[in-house]
Amino acid sequence: MAASDGAGAAVVTRTDDPAAFALVDWESVTDSSWFGAFRMAPRPVSVPPYYTPSDALYSHALMALDEVRGAQAVKEFGLPVPVTVVKRLLERAGLVPSQIALVPHQTSTLVEGYWKSNINPGAYISTVHDYADMVSATAAVNLATCADQITQDHMVILGIGMEMHATALLYSRQRS
Repeated sequence: MAASDGAGAAVVTRTDDPAAFALVDWESVTDSSWFGAFRMAPRPVSVPPYYTPSDALYSHALMALDEVRGAQAVKEFGLPVPVTVVKRLLERAGLVPSQIALVPHQTSTLVEGYWKSNINPGAYISTVHDYADMVSATAAVNLATCADQITQDHMVILGIGMEMHATALLYSRQRS
């Protein structure tokens, strides 16, 4: 299952609250050899049969999956590379996956299942069954919706995007 699009926001401020999360570190990988495998492009819109080709209608730009390279990009980059990015970040911080709550970009249940089983975080925060793929809004919406499910002192927000890049942000509470 993968569908939808969305918008969101996050509020960042200074605080002395030891229960609040603070950004600790980040890790990012981009593989430009996949350029074009996922891209923004208009798509033809269904029109009545009496329209001529010059009357063709197109949508606004939407995510487009290349018919030849798109599935390969998911298999070779979209599944394993975000796992590697998170593991590198945790290793550098001296953490193990069970110590984190993972708030990933929710693209599809197939991708989520792979990330969940291969990262194996203490908590996996997802609303994909309720809200589908919310693109860049995922982290903001899921933090607002599921904050009470995050009991760990460490949280990783994982994002993946077109033209094949993956970024993980490590946040930690400053409790003593």
